Amino acid sequence: QRQHPRDFSINSALAQYLSELKPPPRDEVIAFNRVALAVRPQTAGIHNALCVSLVEKGRLDEALACIKKAIELEPRTAYFHSNLGNILLLQKKAPEALAALDKALELDKTNAELDKTNANLRTMKTMAYASGTRGSVLQELLHEYDKAIDEFHKAIKLDPKEADFW
Repeated sequence: QRQHPRDFSINSALAQYLSELKPPPRDEVIAFNRVALAVRPQTAGIHNALCVSLVEKGRLDEALACIKKAIELEPRTAYFHSNLGNILLLQKKAPEALAALDKALELDKTNAELDKTNANLRTMKTMAYASGTRGSVLQELLHEYDKAIDEFHKAIKLDPKEADFW
């Protein structure tokens, strides 16, 4: 967008809007997120959004750098750790993936205990994602099928609407 090339809000909003299209124009989403980060490099959520788009383009090393930056900026955000675990799964790094996913689950439980009134749907979805991804690591990389099934069951219990995903 040529009229406001240094406007964080416009670029991040365009990236968000485009990412929700089916199919999303990933190259444009990446470009708008990069511009937003050039303006505000300390915005962890944009690093995470850029990471997601890079994963979907298969650019795992770049995505890994983005999610690590997001975690550096906001180390207590559980879904950043879940996304790290997913990237490490895709890179076939089982021990590191499990460690990241365990951290996500630990943070979700801690955050839920600290704020019981808002231990809500997002927390449950994040925990389900972390458990389901743990199941994928155990199944695909470690061939520990019984443990994988247990993780998939946890994910389904936490977020039954996503049962088909697991």
